[in-house]
Amino acid sequence: RKPSPSLIMMKGAIYTSFHSPITTSTTLPIPPIPPDGALIAIRATGVCRSDWHGWKGHDGDVRHFFQTHGPPFVPGHEASGVI
Repeated sequence: RKPSPSLIMMKGAIYTSFHSPITTSTTLPIPPIPPDGALIAIRATGVCRSDWHGWKGHDGDVRHFFQTHGPPFVPGHEASGVI
């Protein structure tokens, strides 16, 4: 399922390598929504210490993401929003 044309982009913070500056308010494409998924309009999100460890290169999942998909990486997993 594809989002409507008015919902094809989102804003996010990204980094492109470990220890690099974090760019905020970057416009990114909304990823595909799986059939059993939902599009959530994020109203607030947090960045925690595990995000810091990812940025430092200490988190194996983030290292694997960079090795598999390359940059950029969008940190944050503590989100609140509306479906």
